[in-house]
Amino acid sequence: MKKGPGLVFAMLLLCGWFQNLLSQEKVYFPYFEMINVPEAAGIQLSTSKLLKTYIEENHQDYLIIMPKHDGEKVYPKEDFLESIENAKQNGAKYLLTGEINNIGKLAILSMSLFDVSSGNKIWSDLIKGLPLDDYDPVLSRVGRNFRTTVKARDDADLYDVTAFEEQREMKLLNFQSNHFAGIGLGGNYLLNESLNTRVDLNFYYDISSVILHMGFEYSSNTMFNFLIDPDWRTSNMRKNRTANFGMGVTFPFTKTKNAFYAGTGLDFGFIRQKGGSPSIDARGSGLGFAANVGYLIGRNSTSNVRFQTGVSLPAYRTGNRYIPILKFGIISSFASSSK
Repeated sequence: MKKGPGLVFAMLLLCGWFQNLLSQEKVYFPYFEMINVPEAAGIQLSTSKLLKTYIEENHQDYLIIMPKHDGEKVYPKEDFLESIENAKQNGAKYLLTGEINNIGKLAILSMSLFDVSSGNKIWSDLIKGLPLDDYDPVLSRVGRNFRTTVKARDDADLYDVTAFEEQREMKLLNFQSNHFAGIGLGGNYLLNESLNTRVDLNFYYDISSVILHMGFEYSSNTMFNFLIDPDWRTSNMRKNRTANFGMGVTFPFTKTKNAFYAGTGLDFGFIRQKGGSPSIDARGSGLGFAANVGYLIGRNSTSNVRFQTGVSLPAYRTGNRYIPILKFGIISSFASSSK
């Protein structure tokens, strides 16, 4: 009998599935031990199954095996030797144990992985969070870093920062001031034109989740030329100047004293070009869009430093074209008031 292409494809898929199943390493996990956890039966079942999902999703070479749970009562803690024996009976190479321990308003999750044949511990992790609120981000991070050298507490991203960490970081932040005035030095690169020296004045208002910003800047490709070329005024070099007043908002990635950040805003700018070869005399002014990224040091101090790079995109023409501006520099800020 001639086999159709659909049947052949199905057989290949089935063979691949069996091969993947046989290549997976089995891990026996007899549920979390629940310590001082209200409604422990339901939480034990849901958290254990969620961890199983996160591990298998991030590490497809592992298969988590769990005993039957009726969801109505807490699955009893197995003795270590009993768990080793149950793991062997299920054909598991590893034994995973864990506990969720609620202490006041704190939940501590700890995990250990053992080699079934020797009984030796080969991996462990521990992370703290708030009961209920933090179970999902905590389990996500443990599952992602299962049997790696990265600890779950060190692997927060923007999508699984715990409420406990936010509270702790706010305490660490402990603002001494949230009003700052600063001066910056840097450069403006006018695309296909010149590299300008820039000075700027900045004012910041830090409200924890975001930082509001207002500033004025001036740049010129001849600002310091008189120091090295007394004849610069009579030279044929094209003179490019920019001035800008801007307002925007900055988003720190974490609420710690040192943090990476990204910002955006609007500005009103002015560009003047004069001289050069061929000689031109052009100017433009109007609104523009600004964006920047950087690193802030000493956010909770009365003085701080920013290393920043960004771009300004004028919505107006200078002469007959738009001139984007790439920016870089360092800004030192000082508290203008204290809390």
